[in-house]
Amino acid sequence: MHTTRNTSYIEGRVLTASQPQLHLMLIEGALRFGEQAKQLWKDEAKTDQVNQHLDRMANVVEEMVYSTANGTTSISKQLEEQYAFLYRELTVCRIDHDLEKFESCLKLLEFQRETWKMACEWLESQPATSAATPVSVPMPHVPFADSGGLSLEA
Repeated sequence: MHTTRNTSYIEGRVLTASQPQLHLMLIEGALRFGEQAKQLWKDEAKTDQVNQHLDRMANVVEEMVYSTANGTTSISKQLEEQYAFLYRELTVCRIDHDLEKFESCLKLLEFQRETWKMACEWLESQPATSAATPVSVPMPHVPFADSGGLSLEA
């Protein structure tokens, strides 16, 4: 029952979120999976679980790359490059089992989260007339409603 309520809550958040809020949710999902992996990182017996969390984190970051790939602004291109860099670094961390590099990846995502939080707060504080002006923010390219698609649940 708890899972159903949690899923309904997340669906409601996704369906009512603005584009910047959706992007922030992706970043928060990647961080959540990363923190779960970090907690288990040093336990050799839990390598499979670490890899599962890293897979989910990489899937979210890959989604972030795709969501910015078709952007035409310099900001979207910069974001695409940052997320592609992060994806490559995560791959290297997994292969080399490099915790220090992995923690650097988490720090980059934490910085992104704080930046997007500030952007969302700023956009929400703007008068309604300004809110009507379209804001170019990357949208996820995979529908969340797909049962086999991307899931931000931990």
